[in-house]
Amino acid sequence: MQKIIYCVFLFLILIRPAYSQFNDRFDYIDDKDISNYVKPFVTSLGVAFNSSATHSAQVNDLWGVSFGVYAMYIMIPESQRTFTPSLPANYDNSQKTATIYGNKGIAYEGPGGYKIYPPGLNQTSLPAGMPQLGISFMNTQVLLRYFPETKISDDKKINFFGIGLKHQIDQYFLVMPVDLAVQFLYNKIEITNLMKLNTWALNIQASKQFGIAELYSALQLESSKVDINYTYKGDLGNLDKKINASIKGDDTFRFILGGALNLAFFTINVDVNIASQMALTSGLTFSF
Repeated sequence: MQKIIYCVFLFLILIRPAYSQFNDRFDYIDDKDISNYVKPFVTSLGVAFNSSATHSAQVNDLWGVSFGVYAMYIMIPESQRTFTPSLPANYDNSQKTATIYGNKGIAYEGPGGYKIYPPGLNQTSLPAGMPQLGISFMNTQVLLRYFPETKISDDKKINFFGIGLKHQIDQYFLVMPVDLAVQFLYNKIEITNLMKLNTWALNIQASKQFGIAELYSALQLESSKVDINYTYKGDLGNLDKKINASIKGDDTFRFILGGALNLAFFTINVDVNIASQMALTSGLTFSF
């Protein structure tokens, strides 16, 4: 598990070395608590994958090709670093334990013995990064994200694919003070015999150019979901058992506000994303 989680973040999330300490924490979380423990992580993946899809509502009216590299800094709120576990009867659950981003796990004492929850990674922020290719034609742009299938252990392979479609719609109005576009984005990552992640986002975006500077904003509806399977190492007299869980992130809506500088054949942009986990993103895009 340690190597798998590290590799997932390595190619998609540009993690700090601390994440290599994940150390099989899933194995000690049962099906009643896995959702609360992992949900902030799923939300972060949704925030990362559904970011950096735009820096302008303008789309080439003839054709164009772009390639960009985008970085994100995701902030984990304190409320997502702990949770109240589901304990057996006569166990005191007044004290919260760590989620995947929290600090200390808790050992709860009761009539059946101790029920132990693992610690988290003690993180309050997460760096992220992603490359992206864009192909435009007649006011419509297709975005492509891809990572070829890669073997990460004897029985595990990882693959990633993302696609987006944007269309400029202000062309259908006689008078419009800003550029407008709508966009749909879908991403999928799969680790064989462990995890499948699906994210999607639908947004409407507006931008206005002032010379080489451009201001842009977007309102986005989005979702992320992870299906995982693992083996729970039973405690309190319970046997080990296979767990299959489907976990949705807390990402639902976000508001994006940013600015860009269009310099010759490349663009630099920075924006703030207001959502359940706030994020700052920046990008460098080369256009031809």
